[in-house]
Amino acid sequence: MPFGFVNGAYNRASGTLDAFAGLSADLEREGHPPVVSLSGDREPEDQLRIWYERMTLTPNGRKVYGKRVWQGKTWYQIHPDTVGVPDTSNHEKRRSNDLKWPYNDRTTAAHKRARILATRHNITCEGLSFSEAWHWTHWG
Repeated sequence: MPFGFVNGAYNRASGTLDAFAGLSADLEREGHPPVVSLSGDREPEDQLRIWYERMTLTPNGRKVYGKRVWQGKTWYQIHPDTVGVPDTSNHEKRRSNDLKWPYNDRTTAAHKRARILATRHNITCEGLSFSEAWHWTHWG
């Protein structure tokens, strides 16, 4: 089974799609499962929806996981999963995929091997820098 998508995920940038398909093929040749994307490209309205679900200007006693500045205001992250500032997300730029297990767990053999093979396709597990081992990015 080649690189695939679930939950309506997609990649419209052919370079990103081809890079992840190539990585998946390399991994499958070595006996690992195919790469499956749970979340690929995001339209601006989807990025905004996720932003407003995870960020607020007024935390009102809710647990805060981090802060970001957007449109000159400080926003508080009230969801454990991070989200890129609108118009800056690599999902919006059509570069990133959030991958399904075993590529979302940095401790699996498949994830470790994927990090090595990904360099052939100009892909990195960008999410490791912000505790999201599922977030992988193609750098074009």
